[in-house]
Amino acid sequence: MTTPTPNDFRELCAELLEKYDLEWRARERIKTFLSQPEPDTSQLSDGYHTFAELYEHRHALCLALMRAMPQHCWYSLRHADGERCFGGADWFIVGIELPGGSSVTYHLPAELYAIAQATGAAELEKGRPWDGHTAADVVSRLREWAALGEPEPQGPTDEELLRTYGAAKRDHCYEGPMDDWPKRAERAATVHGLRAVLTRFGRPAIESVPVAERPWEREGWCDADEKCWFGAPPDGAADAGWILRKPSERLSHQTVSLPHWALPVPTAP
Repeated sequence: MTTPTPNDFRELCAELLEKYDLEWRARERIKTFLSQPEPDTSQLSDGYHTFAELYEHRHALCLALMRAMPQHCWYSLRHADGERCFGGADWFIVGIELPGGSSVTYHLPAELYAIAQATGAAELEKGRPWDGHTAADVVSRLREWAALGEPEPQGPTDEELLRTYGAAKRDHCYEGPMDDWPKRAERAATVHGLRAVLTRFGRPAIESVPVAERPWEREGWCDADEKCWFGAPPDGAADAGWILRKPSERLSHQTVSLPHWALPVPTAP
């Protein structure tokens, strides 16, 4: 059973007034009720949020999903049949493709179209065909997707690191002057090999943080042994000299820090 809306009640009152011979007091009360302006349903509240606020949250969360996973989202001013959404230019449709082949769709007001364009999702001439999902299906599909467990990412083994590093180092050839060839060649080959390892396995580089900000006090910055990366800002050809250690063991020249999970990126020779 669905909950009657204020409009349903007005329609019922109008029907009673038209079809039934009501006592005159009842008729006058119904006429007085129907003469009042229709209620603004957007301002109906459960005591915490109005309908309008909940729709704003719905729209913002939809746009946030589009921004977080644009490769799985699309949007269009038209439905799959080529018709404008709800027959006008006030709305557009958003689709989110979920693992397993299912999808969910939402309609958003046209004033949010520019934000949708900034998310990186695919802008389509026409929306993709509707698979018949209901509002209840959208909720169940999103809950099922949210409950999917993702495997813990596994890092490379020592053998994989050494194999990638060694292959890149062997392929590198130093072509500079021979006067300081051994030292410079070894350094160049080492950096070249490390860059190959980072390209193959490393995380995206992040900016180091000055130790004056005490970043190790942030949640997740240090590992289980209370260690994180410390180094000195690069100066010319020198790298940062990253060392994994406890904050209390930091040397005075080590003025920047990275979280324990950040793989330091060597500077170019």
